[in-house]
Amino acid sequence: LALLTAVTAVALVLGATEVALRWSERSRLDDRRRESVELATSWSEYLSRVAPKGERDAITQALIGWPSQHLSLSNAAMFLWENGGLQLVASSDTSQLSMPALGDSMAMATRRLQVRYLTGAAPAWNVATPVGPPGAPYGVLHVTVSTATLRGWARLERQRAYVLALVEGLVVARA
Repeated sequence: LALLTAVTAVALVLGATEVALRWSERSRLDDRRRESVELATSWSEYLSRVAPKGERDAITQALIGWPSQHLSLSNAAMFLWENGGLQLVASSDTSQLSMPALGDSMAMATRRLQVRYLTGAAPAWNVATPVGPPGAPYGVLHVTVSTATLRGWARLERQRAYVLALVEGLVVARA
């Protein structure tokens, strides 16, 4: 009976812990999404002011100040609409962002913000937002914000929670 009680206690604690951890992870991802959208929107407005007609030099100069030193694992690229396609003007990290993604083309075509979550080895939020006068954008700002640290935090929380659940089950079994 004590063993059954211990197994039941562990199962209940693990189940409740897993639900709480998934909820917390989802909440953090949603927060990072909102932050990514806000970052892209504010930079789009800034670029529209410093380069009202899509001046390459002004855009390049503006992106030199990209706040990657303050926002870990984030980068941006600015693409201008030229010759029937999006062409890279400036990027905070050309190894990461040198070609426009599908979301960038969609943002230009629809003249609306596009948000996409990338899974895999390097999870991140990708945000593409039109830049330029309302209704007549001259380009697209692509912002990527990594969520890899969130994945790491979730893994650590899960490990701690499982150890605590096992200890709790053993305590219940002894009682």
